[in-house]
Amino acid sequence: NRYGIRWDTDGDIDTAIERLLDIEFNEEDKYDVILCDEVQDFGKNWFKLIDRLKKENSIVIFCVDETQRIYDRSIWKWKHVGIEARGRRVLILRK
Repeated sequence: NRYGIRWDTDGDIDTAIERLLDIEFNEEDKYDVILCDEVQDFGKNWFKLIDRLKKENSIVIFCVDETQRIYDRSIWKWKHVGIEARGRRVLILRK
């Protein structure tokens, strides 16, 4: 509401996120740590919004269950959303 973008649970979240991407967020509205759960259901632009909401040296944690993608918007690969999901920083839980 602070930035004039309203969304309710009956509204289109993708449209609200598109509008939020046009906003220049104040530094006090950005986060040091962001934890994102159920990321398999995110749309591509959601990652752009997360990037805009994090501070320069933030920690961003994504929790994903690849077997539970249920929305059309969630057909993406990590490289398509600008995230290098490999190497020492990636932990895959198998159980």
